[in-house]
Amino acid sequence: MNQYLDKIVPQVGDAWRADEIYVKIRGELKYVFAMMDDETRFWIAQKVGDRKEGHNAGGLLQKAKQVTQKKTKDVHH
Repeated sequence: MNQYLDKIVPQVGDAWRADEIYVKIRGELKYVFAMMDDETRFWIAQKVGDRKEGHNAGGLLQKAKQVTQKKTKDVHH
């Protein structure tokens, strides 16, 4: 399934939304940082971190650009 999904280039708009959620993963609390298309609500990219402070949002944006093969004009938080 992953090989198939890696070949898909999603059709997303020019505005994306970044957000985070605190979740329990294998018994440990982690932050999941996500980038989603504002118009379609397509989940573009995600990163997992141990804490919110010091998180590098640039890595999430780079991953989103790689997945969509485009640059966003606007990122909301």
